[in-house]
Amino acid sequence: MSTRTLMLLTGALTITLGFTITIGLLSWQSSQQQRRLAENYLGKIAESNALHVQKVLEYARTVAKDLGQSLIALPAAGITDRKVAEEMMKYSLKQNPDYLSMSVIFEENAFDGRDAEFAQLPDSAPKGRFARFVDRASDGTFSLHNLDSIFKPGQGDYYLIPQKLKKDVLTEPYKLRLQWRRYFADLCRRRGD
Repeated sequence: MSTRTLMLLTGALTITLGFTITIGLLSWQSSQQQRRLAENYLGKIAESNALHVQKVLEYARTVAKDLGQSLIALPAAGITDRKVAEEMMKYSLKQNPDYLSMSVIFEENAFDGRDAEFAQLPDSAPKGRFARFVDRASDGTFSLHNLDSIFKPGQGDYYLIPQKLKKDVLTEPYKLRLQWRRYFADLCRRRGD
């Protein structure tokens, strides 16, 4: 082989190898950049969704706290009629159309001191407690029900767990009357109770 041919082959091989390495390096850098951009984009989407969920849960907690504090204030104002409290529950649910139901459970005698009296009545909550939930029917009407499972482990975990832990608890959804519901259990206690 002549020197000229050898030089041409070496030059062609160098150019081809350089071109191949350059294209490979650029492709690798481009894929790394695309990967970083995709990760950043997905991170922003996840952060946005997390903030939205946090906002929804904080609002639910605020609604629960506001309803609880309003109901706790009734006896202090001399209003111990359970029907008034039930109407407030209905109104709170009406003001939150995305909610399927709301529940309120007062500790023993904490609302009106009349649990023993109510325990003797038919269709009252366990031990006569003020333990009610209101739900919304598909036609927009509201129905009140007793929370009969408040003392049953498993079924009553929406009450038993936060009561035991003495803090707010987000419970898993469970099936009730053919609808899935998520309850944000909120303990509302007066000082000293």
